[in-house]
Amino acid sequence: GTQHSVAKAALDSVGDGHALELTAARFLVAALALANFRPKDEETWRWGCELGVWSFLGFALQTIGLETTTATRSAFLLYLNVKFVPL
Repeated sequence: GTQHSVAKAALDSVGDGHALELTAARFLVAALALANFRPKDEETWRWGCELGVWSFLGFALQTIGLETTTATRSAFLLYLNVKFVPL
């Protein structure tokens, strides 16, 4: 719930045009925190990396969108999409 406002505040503090760097920093911190729990077999590692790329793209595109709109509008559109997709 607070992702949009925190990401918007971070973007405002570093300036526009740094959405990818901000998202990469978030994913780097998460990767370092979870490094001890990495999978042992290669197939799980491969699928995990693919899911990570898709997740990174989703977060990066949301953060790029936050450069041009408010956090409230971004959150509204995201959660509206969550409600409509199953229909």
